[in-house]
Amino acid sequence: MRKPTAPFICFLVLLAGCATRPPLVRTDAPAGLADNTPALGAIGGPFKLAADNRVSEKTRSQLRIASVVKRVSGAIVRVRSEIEIMPSATTSPDHPRPTANGLGGTGVIITADGVILTNEHVIRNARHVTVTLADGSVHEVQRIQRAEKLDLAVLYIGARTETSLPPAKCFADPGIPVVAFSAARCDKPGGVRTGIITKRTVSLQRELDPSRTRWYDDLIESSAKLEPGYSGGPLLDMQGRLIGINTAAFGGPDDDYARAYAIPLHQANRKVIDSLVRRLTRQD
Repeated sequence: MRKPTAPFICFLVLLAGCATRPPLVRTDAPAGLADNTPALGAIGGPFKLAADNRVSEKTRSQLRIASVVKRVSGAIVRVRSEIEIMPSATTSPDHPRPTANGLGGTGVIITADGVILTNEHVIRNARHVTVTLADGSVHEVQRIQRAEKLDLAVLYIGARTETSLPPAKCFADPGIPVVAFSAARCDKPGGVRTGIITKRTVSLQRELDPSRTRWYDDLIESSAKLEPGYSGGPLLDMQGRLIGINTAAFGGPDDDYARAYAIPLHQANRKVIDSLVRRLTRQD
């Protein structure tokens, strides 16, 4: 397995003038699908069995992935932000008005009354945020609560949903298989990537935010090869439990040594999320 000669962080969207900010999502970038994993909209097709009716390990893995996708796909949403970009001092007098830059990312519904968890950087500086549910309906985000230090945010859309996926009370142990999701592309149902946990905790503070405005000292590392569009989306174990929020990627999808990084949803971070949800729903 080769290592890239010049390691780099694959930023999922860069806001203008924010060199130290974490990766965001670019809506015009391909979400992509792993060659051996099903798309969200392609579940339920027949699997071929061996001649002696024994299910191969590869088929069992595909069946497990298909089961996870079917169970949780209703809780995966597309998050779209409009960022107002003010004109610079050198802007032509003929075009002095601000422009709206449409960004996108992924989120996961964590309560049935319409609370969505995502990365804070997906909606940072947004003047308007919308969420597209799995059924295609579009909802305006009514309220937002942020934990900027942790790069987490919860969004409230005021609509009840049939599927929700609260953070799980389990460990992201090295070696366990994981599934990552993206719903950032409106022209594709979504993306699915698989891998294994390679490290329970790793720091990307120097690479993502050396100023320490936000904390990236405690991230889950996995071998899932993520692309633009996965930021803010869920990292699940093979039981479909939510164990992390995808945040950054190292290398590209064709790099043998590509790594992905997610914010862990351990007890300390779950307490922060619970506090955000309480503040969000108290405003009703």
